[in-house]
Amino acid sequence: MHIMADKDMLYDIGSRCLAVRTISAARAITRSFDECFRPVDLTTTQFSLLASIGGLHPESITELADQLSLDRTSATRNLRLLEKAGLVQRSDEGAARKRSIELTEDGWRRLREAYPLWKKFQKQLEKALDDELDATKSALSVLRRHKAILEKSESK
Repeated sequence: MHIMADKDMLYDIGSRCLAVRTISAARAITRSFDECFRPVDLTTTQFSLLASIGGLHPESITELADQLSLDRTSATRNLRLLEKAGLVQRSDEGAARKRSIELTEDGWRRLREAYPLWKKFQKQLEKALDDELDATKSALSVLRRHKAILEKSESK
């Protein structure tokens, strides 16, 4: 009896779980982008951090982590690697113990080197998605906002 119930349970999870499907898709895409960035010695996470830091000029690790939906510990660990590589720098402690984060000249150079690689691979992905591109972007936006949706429903 349990064997059939367990099979049904596992089928239900495997066929419907958005977390499992999202994580699986994210890992596949991340591996592909990691390969794309290999010539410039960056990972997908490092590329996204560099691009976000360059564009957002975050005033703290917490702000950066929130923007990228990373936990603060992961953001801190990855920032340390980028600092050690000389690609980012943090300011001295300012108001409310915040330390802004900026790209160094080497960080900007590496981001510029990675950009054509990203652009080429991004085009390939967009072409592969073809007619489903807009729906995919929309679904990803909804999933990105999922935390905010849950927080709103919990506060009622």
